[in-house]
Amino acid sequence: MDLNQLVVKQKYLDDVVIKNYNSNHSDKLGFYLDHKDFITHRLLGLVVELAEVCNEQDLHKYWKNNKKVGGNTLEELADVLHFLLSITHTLGYSGADLETAYLEKFQENLRRQENGY
Repeated sequence: MDLNQLVVKQKYLDDVVIKNYNSNHSDKLGFYLDHKDFITHRLLGLVVELAEVCNEQDLHKYWKNNKKVGGNTLEELADVLHFLLSITHTLGYSGADLETAYLEKFQENLRRQENGY
């Protein structure tokens, strides 16, 4: 997976969303949405999509014996990725930055596990 390419694609999608939002709502609300305003909405969206993954897996219903695992889990995970990529570019990071941070954190977490963390 090329994270740089995915971040660029997500930036394009976010630009379309912002343009459509502004053309449909700015006259009613009296303000224009930009990428910095967008960050709050993106963070909230990420939390909601993570909750939807849990809901698809029935994780919050610990008391149930016959849990139904939803078929939309992968779609919800893709939504999580959309929001994560959107937050990445909104904060000024590239896919390469995210990949580097991931690999560094991966090594740190692996060391922690090897040392009884």
